[in-house]
Amino acid sequence: MIVDFTNVPAGSYVLGNVGPDEPFGGGARTSTSRRGPVTTGQVLQFKVVPALAPDPTTPPAFLSCRR
Repeated sequence: MIVDFTNVPAGSYVLGNVGPDEPFGGGARTSTSRRGPVTTGQVLQFKVVPALAPDPTTPPAFLSCRR
């Protein structure tokens, strides 16, 4: 996965789980299946900071797939 934070202001961003905790069910939430806001509700945190150097990566439009 590539995440481009080019136009995102500096700060902390949390990717959240908005589904129930039961595995793969996707069923209705119950009082015991709700995600915890400080546990399974928070999946991944990104800390965006100002760039310290020019970005040396290749833009996706210029990538090619070799098989």
